[in-house]
Amino acid sequence: MRRYGQGFRRLIGVPDNTALIIDDPIVLRGGFGRGGVEWFREGLTDLMNNFVSNIVELRRRGGYKVVVNPTGGFKPESAYLTVVAMLAGGAWRVVYTHETFRDVVELPMLPITLDSKYVNALSRNPTTEELRNAGLDPPEDLRENGVIDIRGGEVIVKEWFKKLIGIIIR
Repeated sequence: MRRYGQGFRRLIGVPDNTALIIDDPIVLRGGFGRGGVEWFREGLTDLMNNFVSNIVELRRRGGYKVVVNPTGGFKPESAYLTVVAMLAGGAWRVVYTHETFRDVVELPMLPITLDSKYVNALSRNPTTEELRNAGLDPPEDLRENGVIDIRGGEVIVKEWFKKLIGIIIR
């Protein structure tokens, strides 16, 4: 765990008498930048699964305000992590250490949500027909985007996306 000083506290609005605890970084089994497109997709899915799991756990425990710091990742992962933090609604703040001037900056939390047709259709393992009826056609697009797998005609919603939906519908 790392603790940050008063400047960081003031930036994100944490009262001085509050413990500001930063958990260890998320460690990925594969990593990024090596091994090509499939390696990248697997790493990104692993990142989302770990990240969403952490937010779910902290929200379940209660009493926590989650500050997401995507500094240190490659630009695509940092951007994706920031968007998921906003979608999940589990993040209180998103901060970033700017690579040029090395100061911590706060990224505005945009009020974005998933379209309800995705939440409704993917909150369980639907059939491809149910996805088409929900207006999610072709279902193969969801597979190519890493949201679902399709095996033998069976649709399997990725665990990280189920967790994200679980956060959204609470």
